[in-house]
Amino acid sequence: MNKAKRDQLIQTLIEVAKLAGKDISRDQIRDDCLDGPHRRPPEDRSPVIYVFALFGKPLKIGKSFAKRGTRLGSHYNPDANSPLAKAILECKDGIKQMCPQEMHAEINDLGKECVGSWMQKYLTLTRLRFDGAIEPMVVELFEVLLQCKLCPLFEGTSRGHGSLKKLQSIDPRALDRLAGLYKLG
Repeated sequence: MNKAKRDQLIQTLIEVAKLAGKDISRDQIRDDCLDGPHRRPPEDRSPVIYVFALFGKPLKIGKSFAKRGTRLGSHYNPDANSPLAKAILECKDGIKQMCPQEMHAEINDLGKECVGSWMQKYLTLTRLRFDGAIEPMVVELFEVLLQCKLCPLFEGTSRGHGSLKKLQSIDPRALDRLAGLYKLG
């Protein structure tokens, strides 16, 4: 996700926070983007929302809070609790639909021993790290908003998991109309 799109997304989050009666400024949100190939990020004790994407298409959007650390590294391990790597291995056909034809054989050959390095090579990781003064409920709101707007492959209504589990009947366009916001991307 390029810097302009991240800035636009952050501005949208700030506007949504205001609709919820929370005053958040841009300097309370740090953002970065690790394009592939990248290293697994170290633990970060800041509240964070992360977006894993493949060729610009979101795969997973999640959050973590300071007391637990981000545990982003666990997503690269198919044996960890709730990893993205495991979902990639279970849904190779969905991944192939997002990739050029010349990558299909490589995806077919993915296994537990190499999926983590494949993710580091091809996935983009975008992180929004929040000032500790931002309430956890606001971070939760932001996560759900991003899941609604970006429709990641391994979240919400497409898989029945994640924060959208109880919100499956909400049309993302209705959320845009409610907030008076525009569709990103």
